[in-house]
Amino acid sequence: MTKGRSLKQSLGMLCGVIAAACAVLYSITLVYVLETAESKLMPSVMDDMLQTVVTADILQGKPPRLDQVSRLYIEGDPSREIPDLFRHNPQGYTEFTDGEDLHTYTKIINGKRYVLTRHQGNFEIWERHLFRIGVVGFLLLIAICSFVGWYLGRKLLSPLGQLTKEAVRAEGLIQNGKIYTEEIFKGHWPENEIGELERSFKVLVSKLKVLAMKERAFSTEVSHEVRTPLTVIDTSLELLNEQVQGNDRQKTLIRRAQNASSRIKGMAEVFLNIGRARTGQNNALCSMPELIAGLKESWKQKAENKGLKLSIEMKNMPKQTFNEVLGATIFDNLVFNAIHYTDKGSVTVIVDEDQAIIRDTGIGIKEEDREKVFDRGFRAGQGGRGHYQGFGLGLAISKRAAEALGWSISLKSEVGKGTDFVIRFKPESVDEVNSNQ
Repeated sequence: MTKGRSLKQSLGMLCGVIAAACAVLYSITLVYVLETAESKLMPSVMDDMLQTVVTADILQGKPPRLDQVSRLYIEGDPSREIPDLFRHNPQGYTEFTDGEDLHTYTKIINGKRYVLTRHQGNFEIWERHLFRIGVVGFLLLIAICSFVGWYLGRKLLSPLGQLTKEAVRAEGLIQNGKIYTEEIFKGHWPENEIGELERSFKVLVSKLKVLAMKERAFSTEVSHEVRTPLTVIDTSLELLNEQVQGNDRQKTLIRRAQNASSRIKGMAEVFLNIGRARTGQNNALCSMPELIAGLKESWKQKAENKGLKLSIEMKNMPKQTFNEVLGATIFDNLVFNAIHYTDKGSVTVIVDEDQAIIRDTGIGIKEEDREKVFDRGFRAGQGGRGHYQGFGLGLAISKRAAEALGWSISLKSEVGKGTDFVIRFKPESVDEVNSNQ
């Protein structure tokens, strides 16, 4: 599953988007104000200025009092004759940009045409100054929103992040069989929805602990109970075998019964050791070279019976020791499974420092079945593995044994070409299991 954005990142992005939207709106408003100021404010200002100059100065016989950027032209006044450029301007406000940038205002007062012009330089300076203020406001708005997003993400979502880490840690403890001894969801939690979620998680994990302990106790008790009558059965079969003389059919039947009893006893031993590994009880430990040496002869015999080539490649061997029964269960089931589903070719066991690969040239596993092969009782459909006998328990048992050791099992397969089962050793998990034993 692809990892998505965290809530903190999403909140930060949301605040950033809101800041950008507000900044864009702010910029549009600023441009609108500037345009409105030029098209609405200037005509009003220039009309008031022209009316004042004509009434207070021109009609009183005084020279017009104008600032340095303003000029007044009067129709019929030789000293202030209207230039041809402005002679045909309509009444009201217009902009002139031919040669120099001017605001012009034309008005007829008492039958005379007056044209007032103002250079746009001052107004442009004011516009630039307002634009700088707008840019500063734009950046400040983004900075404030970004800070608010960061603060909210850190302040409000920090407990949620802590809760997520604790939940992930709880999952790891459950997988490694440490949930019985480790305390989870420690620390102070806020009295809000997150605190309620933490308390719900804690109650759920407590119930899982109880169920797991009951399952473990049940498996252990059943294993002990099964071993006792099996021992009686084995003893009886041995005595019976000694008394049967010269009857090959009876001996064959007795041998089959002994093999079945041995398989049941081995399965009971596996469940018993899984329970012991998770409770930290002492079990017989072995190294990887010792394990392979003890199993390879039975693998070779099984492969030769089917006409297959079995290869064992020992590379950098892991240094850790582990539960012998669980390790043997994992490798036996995977290797025998590879031999079982391979009709021609080879089976190869590759052992390295951090992983082991059981590779076969068998029928392969369909893509839709790869997630299900470790389920109890599951066997692939009639199209691929249907004619191969079995109960569908070997891989499920191997997975549980691997989890008890802190290992993991994955697979890669191609239909018609073969399958790779990959056992990944986790030194820290193996050490933890061993330290508890």
